[in-house]
Amino acid sequence: MTLPAPFRSVLPSRPSLRPRTVVAARRGQAGFTLLELLAVVVILSGVAFLTLQSLGSTDDQWRFEDTRNRLAALRTAIAGDPSRTANGAPVLSGFVADVGRFPLCLTELLQASGNDCNQDTVPDTAIPVYGFQSAANIFVGWNGPYVETTTDLSGNLVYRDAWGNDGNTHNSGWNVTVTAGTSVQVVSLGLDGASGGSGTYEADFPPSGNLVVGADAFVNVRDWQVKITVTNTGGSASTARTVCARLHYPVDGALSNTTTTTQALPSLPSGDSVELTFVPSPGADLLVPIGVRSVQLLEDGASAGCVDTFDASTPERVQIVPRTTPTTLSFTRTVTS
Repeated sequence: MTLPAPFRSVLPSRPSLRPRTVVAARRGQAGFTLLELLAVVVILSGVAFLTLQSLGSTDDQWRFEDTRNRLAALRTAIAGDPSRTANGAPVLSGFVADVGRFPLCLTELLQASGNDCNQDTVPDTAIPVYGFQSAANIFVGWNGPYVETTTDLSGNLVYRDAWGNDGNTHNSGWNVTVTAGTSVQVVSLGLDGASGGSGTYEADFPPSGNLVVGADAFVNVRDWQVKITVTNTGGSASTARTVCARLHYPVDGALSNTTTTTQALPSLPSGDSVELTFVPSPGADLLVPIGVRSVQLLEDGASAGCVDTFDASTPERVQIVPRTTPTTLSFTRTVTS
C-alpha cells in the first residue's frame, strides 16, 4: 500500500543494512595474524628454554654443595669435631674414638655387622657394640650410625653423595681408599658418575687430598710420662711391692691396653709418699686413638704378671686430643699396709 505523500514525510526511515556497516564492525574486532601467533610461540619457547637452563644450573650447584656438606659429615663421623667443647674440654667422638681404628669401608659407619669391606662375599667380623668397660673406666665399641642413613631399593643402608651415585655397595657409591692408621680418602664421582671428568660438576670431588689423616685421629704417645704419687695412709710401714701402669684404649671396638715395665714400690713409713714415673712406650711409636682413655696402677701380686688391682680406685681418665702432645699425667694413689 502506498501512503499519501504527507504521511510518508513523517515516518522514520529504515536503518541501512548496507555491507559496509558489517565490514566496519568486523574490522574493529580483528585478532592475531598467523605470523604474529608464530612470533609469540617462538618468544615463549625461548623464555621456557632459558628458565629450564637456569633451573638445571641451580640444581647442579645445589647437588655440588650438598656433596661437599656430606663429605664434611663423613669427616666428623670418622674423626669427630675437636672444636666442639663441653665444660671447656673438647668433645672427642666419632668412629675412631669409639672403635680405635679407621673404618675399612663406609658401611662400617652405618652398621656394626653384616659388612663386606674387602668384597670377598664373606661377612666381616662384627664390631663389638658400645658399652662401659668397668675395669678400665671408659666406654668403647661401635656407637653408630655415625651419619644419617637412607635405604636403597634392596634394603641396604646407604649414604650416597648428592648426585645419587651407586657404583658400589660397601662405600655407597663413593670412591674410598683407606690406609690403616695413615689416611682415609673419599671422592665423589660427580654428575657423570665416572672417574675423571673436566667440567665443574662432572669432575671428581675433591680432586685430590685426604678426608682424614692419621694426625686427625691418632696421637703418638712415644715417651709420654705418667707420674703416680703413692702415699702410705696406714698406721704402720707399708709392704714393698712391684708395680706397673696400664694404658687402656680400644682396638677394633674391644678394650685393649699397653702395660709399662714394672717398678719397685719401696716400703713406706706411715705418712710418707713416693712418686713413680711410668712410660707406656719408651723410645717407640705408639699410636693411641683419640678420645677418653685411662691409666691404671697395677701390682705384681698373687697372679702371674703385673695384673692385680693395686687399690680400689678406678683407673684415671685422660683425654687424647688430636694434633697435641699429651702432657704428663699425674695422679695419686694410697696404700695402707
